[in-house]
Amino acid sequence: MSFREEMAGRETLAAIAEARGEALQPVQHRAPSPTQFYGDRISNAPGAVSPKTARALDDAPEVTVTFLPAGRATRAAIDLELHGEGPQIEIHEEPLDEAEESLEMELADSVELTAIRRLSIEQQHTFIVRARSEELATLESRNLLLQERLLKTLADTQLADVTKVVVESHGEEASLVRFWTQVR
Repeated sequence: MSFREEMAGRETLAAIAEARGEALQPVQHRAPSPTQFYGDRISNAPGAVSPKTARALDDAPEVTVTFLPAGRATRAAIDLELHGEGPQIEIHEEPLDEAEESLEMELADSVELTAIRRLSIEQQHTFIVRARSEELATLESRNLLLQERLLKTLADTQLADVTKVVVESHGEEASLVRFWTQVR
């Protein structure tokens, strides 16, 4: 046998009332009555209105005011009102004949492309390594750190691509490791 405690429901309360012999009669509710605002019941209360004003308000339409963020059209109208129209800009292009245009573009592309390809570009990488700078003082330890840990985070980068390595102290137990790699 088990017992549990719960809130009494409608059936339980009906069973208790029946056991006591009380008749469960539906409660007779009174008809709704019109109510007045606090100010209308007491003539000198804040917000009280005279009977003449109250009668005038009975027929007044209900007005609801809501504040919403300005939409795109509203913002555009406000900006136009504040700043006026923007300046009128006219663009005139003089057409080149097709042969002149293509020759000019090829010449510009080949000169620029050759100049761009000749550029030497390096990318700088910066890491904070939790080790004292003395632990990374030798060339072998730096190369081992680069090869085994740092270069693995960079796709298609090898130790031969590294052009310069700088190790600086970054607090007592950390080092700032910066290195540059050649961009292919």
